[in-house]
Amino acid sequence: MPLITGAAIAFILNVPMKFFENKLLKFMDKKPALKKFKRTLAFVLVIILVMLLIYFIMVQLVPELAKTIELILSALPKALEALVDLLEQNEIDISNFINTNMKPLTAAELQQRALSIGDMILKGLIASGSILGVVYNSILSFFFMVMFAVYILFGKEKLCVQAKKLLYSTVKVSTADEISRIFKISYKTYYSFVIGQVTEAVILGVIFFIVMSIIGMQYALLISIIIGVTALIPMIGAWIGCILGAILMLTISPAEAFKFVLMFLIVQQIEGNLIYPRVVGNAIGLSSLWVLFAIVVGQALFGVIGMLFFIPLVSVLYRIIGEYTQKRLEEKAIPKEKYL
Repeated sequence: MPLITGAAIAFILNVPMKFFENKLLKFMDKKPALKKFKRTLAFVLVIILVMLLIYFIMVQLVPELAKTIELILSALPKALEALVDLLEQNEIDISNFINTNMKPLTAAELQQRALSIGDMILKGLIASGSILGVVYNSILSFFFMVMFAVYILFGKEKLCVQAKKLLYSTVKVSTADEISRIFKISYKTYYSFVIGQVTEAVILGVIFFIVMSIIGMQYALLISIIIGVTALIPMIGAWIGCILGAILMLTISPAEAFKFVLMFLIVQQIEGNLIYPRVVGNAIGLSSLWVLFAIVVGQALFGVIGMLFFIPLVSVLYRIIGEYTQKRLEEKAIPKEKYL
């Protein structure tokens, strides 16, 4: 598992690293003395970028999240009172449920529950090994994962040559050519998907932060980050972010939640019609039906990661099957009138 995760990290980090090498540091190619340090410098810039991202999360996002949780907890009693009033207005009696399930606990009951939770945690730690062993294994896995990613980033060309040598030495040349072509299609599809979706997510998150800040809405930073992260999933991602954002705004007031949803619909229309086609375009080459199919299957098999992984995978399969189908139709000389 650390090796697979390391390979995935290397693929993601290769996107900015490739940009630094081919664009920002291209001037180093003219000087042989500097050219050999280009990849190392590009890697250092990627690490700086990652560290800045971690710094932003720790300094900006975590305090904002803590503040949001505090505001939600302070608003929760009022929201519960409003809910109870609404239920009473509709003649729905929940007094028995409250008296049965929400009665205050005595000191002895609290102590007993705390002991039960502590005993459960202790049994879990004993079953999975000592705390030290768990920490040691986690650190070791993380170390192997990072080292594997670094080796891939610095030796990707050599690994590619070795893989091609092995491929062409074990199968027929025509088969090796086809496998190599499929790998190139897969790499290009995943690369385009990562660049397109990340760029789109960042733009969408920034737009929401600016608009919410101008309007003066609360949770601007947190909601814009939530929408940016969920927007990595095509089609439905931004709407998931909208639902989560509306729930957060609902803790303030229903009017604020309605205002947020209205603002989301306006921004989403502008972004979907003007920005998305220019930034992402048809990077994955799938219709909405097949994107939805990939999301459902990927989520069912591997959760959120599966959704992100399966969209480009289905795109690759869709293209390969489409090319094969078209080739067979041409070989059989079937006129277009038969299937159009």
